[in-house]
Amino acid sequence: MLHRFIRITAFIATAIILMFLAACGNNIDTANVVETSEKQEAAPVTAVSVDGVIVPIKNFNSQPTVLWFWAPN
Repeated sequence: MLHRFIRITAFIATAIILMFLAACGNNIDTANVVETSEKQEAAPVTAVSVDGVIVPIKNFNSQPTVLWFWAPN
């Protein structure tokens, strides 16, 4: 019975050590790295409403706003 206990304990200890070592590994996902350039476009200061009126972005006063973008065919 003691031999079986030692085998089970050794198996559990080995599993814990392997999980610990796997958790300490490097898990950085480089597939989602975004490269930027020095020449980034500035954000627009105006928007055109559905009825064609030009609306300054500063009129939104940092309030939650729904913007709808589409591309004409």
